[in-house]
This record gives sequence, structure tokens and C-alpha cells, in this order.
Amino acid sequence: MSQQIIEVLSALLTPTVAVTTVLLTYRQYRIGRLMAKQALYSKRLECYSAAASFASELVLNGRASAETNRQFRAAALEAPFLLGNDVVELLQEILRRGTDMHVCESMISQYPDNATGYNHTIRDHQQWLTMAESRLLKAFQPYLSLIKDGLLK
Repeated sequence: MSQQIIEVLSALLTPTVAVTTVLLTYRQYRIGRLMAKQALYSKRLECYSAAASFASELVLNGRASAETNRQFRAAALEAPFLLGNDVVELLQEILRRGTDMHVCESMISQYPDNATGYNHTIRDHQQWLTMAESRLLKAFQPYLSLIKDGLLK
């Protein structure tokens, strides 16, 4: 009787090991996918944060710090690989307006007689940028959903 039990158990051992291996492999696959989604989410969130900081500094100070400018430009360069064209175009528009504001400030210092026109341009850009945070939030929302991407259930 004990010999039969040993034979049955040894016959079941190979399929048990195979099933366990398949289950462990599947779990590793799921963990890998989840980690990749989390990494993509983190990069997208960095991009959003850099854009929001850049726009906010332009509105509040009329210029962005060198560090904020560097972070935003890096995020804008990565954006085509992380986000859709709608977001990329919005980021390019924010960058264009920030650059234009910087050029206008330089022109004011060089040509003070034309300061009124340049100040008007700067105010127009600042007014547009006051709505940048809501525009960014709306544009980034499909890309920053934890539930849709399966990061939270």
C-alpha cells in the first residue's frame, strides 16, 4: 500500500512542479507589467509637474528660474515618447510663449522706447498662461489615470 502511495505521489510531483512554475512565471509577468506602467506614470507625472511649474513661474514672476526652465525643456523633449500629440502641442505652445516672454524682456532692456508693445505682449502671454494649469490638467488626465492603467483597483 505504501509503495502505491509513493508511486502516485511521484507521478503527481512533475505536474505539480510544472503548474507551480507556470503560476510563478505568470506572477512575474504581471509584476513586470505593473512596474513598467508605474515607471511610465512617474515619467508622465514628472512632465506634468515640470510644465505646471514653468507656467506658474512665468505667470507669477514673468520668467522661470534656470532650473525650472531646464526641467521643463527636458520634459518637453521626452513628451513625444510618453504622451499624445495633443499634450506635446500644448507643451510646445507653453514653451513658445515662455521664450517669447523672455525675448520681449530682453528687447525692453535694449529698446526702452518700444517697451509698451513688449509689455503688452508679455501681459497677453501671462494671461494665456494663467489658464495653462487647467489646460495641462485636462490634457494630461487621460495619461495620469491610476485606475485605467491598472495601477490601482
